[in-house]
Amino acid sequence: VLLPAIQGYNAERLAERMRVTVEERLQVHDHRSDQQFPVTISVGVVVAESVARTEKAERLIAAGEDAIDRAKLAGGNRVERAALSTPQAD
Repeated sequence: VLLPAIQGYNAERLAERMRVTVEERLQVHDHRSDQQFPVTISVGVVVAESVARTEKAERLIAAGEDAIDRAKLAGGNRVERAALSTPQAD
C-alpha cells in the first residue's frame, strides 16, 4: 500500500490497525480436523520523509521486504519500520 502524503507515525498506526483487524477477523477452517486457525500478517512500513523523483522503486521495495523479514524473524504477526538509507552518489 502506497501512502504518499502520510506521516510515519500515522503509517505505522494504520499498519498496526490492519494487523489487528486481520488477526481478529480472519480464520482458516481445516476441514479434515474441523479446527479453526487464526490468520496473521507481518507488515513492513517504509517511511521516507522526502523521496526524490529519481528514487528507485526497487530501493523502497527492498527496504519494505527487509522490514517484513525482521518482523517474521521476531516471531511474526508484527509491524516493523524500515530504515531507508541515503543513497550513495554514483
